[in-house]
Amino acid sequence: MKISKDRLRYKLREQIRFIERSCKTFDQGEEDEAIRLATTLRILFHDTSKSTSLLKLLSLKNNGILSSNRGHGDWQDYLKIELDFESSEPVKMRPILGTKFHKTSIANWWQKESVLFTQGTSIGDA
Repeated sequence: MKISKDRLRYKLREQIRFIERSCKTFDQGEEDEAIRLATTLRILFHDTSKSTSLLKLLSLKNNGILSSNRGHGDWQDYLKIELDFESSEPVKMRPILGTKFHKTSIANWWQKESVLFTQGTSIGDA
């Protein structure tokens, strides 16, 4: 079954609205909203032999994207450690919300800019 480009564009706008709402909810302290964010990103970017990303269906995978990667190649590109020894959770990871971005391809961003690399395993790659 072929889906029209108009329907796919509607679905793209819908996914972007999901991201916006999930970000607001996450920022209000609902950290488990990250699961929904990850699911939405997978819908937008992840391609396998059995599934096709929304961006690929729209022929947008060759477009560029802005990245905040700072060159560490791991979690330090995106997160900082916050210590509060008077809290019930004394160690927290907080996002780094910078203002410096560079343009990269969607494929590079999705496949090569890992969020976490530990014990020889990359987490965040497609």
